[in-house]
Amino acid sequence: MLLALTMSVCLAACGSGKHSVSEEGVSEAEVIPTHSVEMTIDCEGNLLFSKYDVDVYIDEEEVGTVGHGSESTFDVQLTEGQHELQFHEEGESKAKGTTTFVTHEEGESFAYKIHCESDKITVKSLKDDGDESEAEDAEKAEATESASDKETESQKKDESSKKAEADKKAEEEKKTEEDKKKQAEEEKKQAEEEKRKAEEEERKRSEEEERRKAEEAQQAQAQQVQPAPEPEQGVPYEYSAALKQAKRYSDSMHMSRIAIFDQLTSEYGGQFPADAAQYAIDNLEADYYANALAKAQSYSDSMHMSRMGIYEQLVSEYGEQFTPEEAAYAVDNVNADFYANALAKARSYADMMSMSYEALYDQLVSEYGEQFTPEEAQYAVSNL
Repeated sequence: MLLALTMSVCLAACGSGKHSVSEEGVSEAEVIPTHSVEMTIDCEGNLLFSKYDVDVYIDEEEVGTVGHGSESTFDVQLTEGQHELQFHEEGESKAKGTTTFVTHEEGESFAYKIHCESDKITVKSLKDDGDESEAEDAEKAEATESASDKETESQKKDESSKKAEADKKAEEEKKTEEDKKKQAEEEKKQAEEEKRKAEEEERKRSEEEERRKAEEAQQAQAQQVQPAPEPEQGVPYEYSAALKQAKRYSDSMHMSRIAIFDQLTSEYGGQFPADAAQYAIDNLEADYYANALAKAQSYSDSMHMSRMGIYEQLVSEYGEQFTPEEAAYAVDNVNADFYANALAKARSYADMMSMSYEALYDQLVSEYGEQFTPEEAQYAVSNL
């Protein structure tokens, strides 16, 4: 968006005010005509750095400010002759970019494009013609500057330098105060983040402990001492026993094919040899798609997990170890309201960790968190 800013300022041209001295030594100011001049400044916008506004000066008199990435037009009254156009970073006394131009007549217009950098402001004239003539006029005018004008300029520069030093000191003090405030805010934010992470880790440990206890209870139920099975005709005893135990794992704990095998051979489980466990797996009549669905229903009902969270738990080598097809069938057919699950999770986080709306939303949608959809997460934080 272009900013149109029009100001009317009457300025005396630096080095253009001519004086004549009479024989009696009395200085009489030569009357120099003034013209209305239109000055247009287009400030190119930067994407990341040096995005500051620019104060515009003509002959060291401020005429206005150009917003970064904007164009501004100023109407000024200037005497005929050479003038210096200066560009300062907003609030700074020292010019970062300068150029000169010469006025000849009423109604002239000048246009410049400027580009902000960290240590300078580059200036480019946008006039199509007359540039060479202006340069020649500027050189002639500069060559005719009087010693008194130079002395005045030196005094002005000295005053400007002192002011710049004072401004720099004030700016440094201001920056120091801002840095202290920023550091305090960052330390507070870091402490809050560490607290949130600690509470999140504690919550996950608690949930994992509950899940582990539930699985141990199911395993204990499945491994209750049963009467020794009669060996089937021609089938070794351990093969037959492994098959019966595998059926209990499938029927009561809804385990996957790989999980049943691991449980049968585990030193903390059935402790069957691998060949007996493989016989049980090969001869077990189990619907693993139904088992996956039962597990998915349990995760939704007891842990209020998201669709993606359930899927990843079902296929994980550290989880249920179902096949991707079995897991996909389960999440496609589970009787779950994932919006309600998201709301339940949000309430749990709010009660345990006192999280903000934004933090809750991020946790619900994060791939390292609950993995709800943006719509489900937004519903949850909107209905707390």
